Amino acid sequence: RLGARRAARGTDAMRSIAAALAGLACLAATCAASSVVANTQYGAVEGDDNGVVTFWSKIPFAAPPVGNLRLRNPQPPKPWAGTLDANGIPQSCPQLKLDGDLMLGGEDCLYLRVWRPANMAPGQQLPVMVWLYGGGFVLGSADEFGLYDGTNLATKHNVIIVAPNYRLNSLGFLALPELAAETGNNATGNMGLLDQQMALRWTRENIANFGGDNSSITIFGESAGGFSVCWHLASPGSRGLFDAAVMESGSCNSPQFFRNQKANEAFSYEFAAAIGCGMRGPTLLACLRSRSTEDMLKSILDWLDPNWPFTNRTKGLEGRLPASSLRGNAPQGMHHISDVLAAANPDGRALPESLRPQWLPVFAPVMPWAATVDGVNLPVLPLAAIRSGNWAKVPFLAGSNKNEASILAPLLPIVVKGASFDYDDETVRLTIAQLIKDATPAAIEAVTNATLLQYPSADYKNNFWRMAQLFTHYFFSCDVRRAMRSVASQQSSAWLYSFERKLSFLFGLEDDLLGDYHSSEIAFVFGNQWPPIVHDFDADDAKLSEAMGTYWTNMARWHQPSHADDGQPTWSPYTSADDLTMTLASPVSMRTGYVEEACNFWDRMECIIDPQGAACSTADFQH
Repeated sequence: RLGARRAARGTDAMRSIAAALAGLACLAATCAASSVVANTQYGAVEGDDNGVVTFWSKIPFAAPPVGNLRLRNPQPPKPWAGTLDANGIPQSCPQLKLDGDLMLGGEDCLYLRVWRPANMAPGQQLPVMVWLYGGGFVLGSADEFGLYDGTNLATKHNVIIVAPNYRLNSLGFLALPELAAETGNNATGNMGLLDQQMALRWTRENIANFGGDNSSITIFGESAGGFSVCWHLASPGSRGLFDAAVMESGSCNSPQFFRNQKANEAFSYEFAAAIGCGMRGPTLLACLRSRSTEDMLKSILDWLDPNWPFTNRTKGLEGRLPASSLRGNAPQGMHHISDVLAAANPDGRALPESLRPQWLPVFAPVMPWAATVDGVNLPVLPLAAIRSGNWAKVPFLAGSNKNEASILAPLLPIVVKGASFDYDDETVRLTIAQLIKDATPAAIEAVTNATLLQYPSADYKNNFWRMAQLFTHYFFSCDVRRAMRSVASQQSSAWLYSFERKLSFLFGLEDDLLGDYHSSEIAFVFGNQWPPIVHDFDADDAKLSEAMGTYWTNMARWHQPSHADDGQPTWSPYTSADDLTMTLASPVSMRTGYVEEACNFWDRMECIIDPQGAACSTADFQH
């Protein structure tokens, strides 16, 4: 199949030059956009062509998940007559509520965007890349104010970019037995990930009409988009919908973002009660579907409220609280949330411990939502699926950034009770205890003590950087290495990277404050100097962006990051014997070793935390 594609794509290099020249021409004169129509199985869609890129910005791939379709698995859109105007950026899915109806997005959000190089030759088919955005399953969109604009990646590297929206927050991840009963197969939660799955199916079935090669589809995503990539690797329903995968700063075994069904359902019941739907059965679903969009989200202004999600902003909502939601301690005769809060919390003080929720996720209230291991759409933890050989088995590229957690560590005092911004030893203890709170007390104590020895404060310029490095290793670097070792034990098509570009933006101030932080690689992958002026590329940045764009699109074109005539240093496959890694810096280079000492430590800790868990395998320690 690759041989046939080589012949069809022999002019790719020349087309890249042509696209660049067209872009320069647009700088010198106004580029008038002309309409372009493509057919889908649901109807024709009209996009624009500006001489550099052809783009459709608002193609429906699912029915609007509103009314009775709220909290249901995505449904196909209704066919339409005539030609649908697919221009204009679609609204994001609901997120970032401040107060009242002040929030971003709306529920009619299941649209996708398509970019392709302009002036494609008749019959030409280009490899396809489907982007899955991050944001902790609580924020993000296919556009993200221009950060994910696919123009440069599509035109410089001759690929087609597809970027779908997907549901977030409670609307995308609420998991309830009542919802499972509606599906017919006992699946629950994961609506946002099923949105992605439907977008992948749409791409497989329709992208040929846009000039895409529907036999060569690569998924790539960052952060929650990276978790999503691993979800699709393990989900039976996603099997056969893509041909290669790229995971940026993701995880295949995080219990915080791949949560067991019991825990997700327990939290979902409590969240439902907190928005005034504390009943059970069909009346619960009717209540949830009658709530306004604003009511389905909690305000980010409530993050510091110790009663979250039972915050004072909930007062006035209708709905009865079952005794189980308050652990049987609701005062007699008081059934409404406003009654309970008024009685237990008259002056805005914290609720008594007996009345507070007991199923709060580790990263609540900032990132409380997660995929559900429901036994159906996600049968087991993705890493367990990979280790058992029951996964998609496609070429796989993955990695992390050197200082992932430097922009996440400031959130820890919000999600960890008692933690301080001093990031002292006590904060480390509290953080570890919360991260592994389901482990035995003995395991928590052992892991905490070992962690303080592994990360002595004297080794860091301050405690903030100690915490950032600890969290980077625990959550990102070493999770990625576990996934890579498991994949490489079954196939040679596996490649590992470490993004280590010292950012020159803002006169180097950004690098001094944050280093090569979580999400900082995205601008280099897409070739977008975003936001403009603030993040202008220098010559080395531009060279690294060209290399990363080439490696990523080679995954779509050749199902490997390197190709003989791509002009970039060769990226060799990963081997667990030496942790062969591509360092994405200036210049790019191969090396052996990947945070070896720290990852060996966390692998040992995982086996203390959960000896039978997917993250624990003696194979991880043999080197």
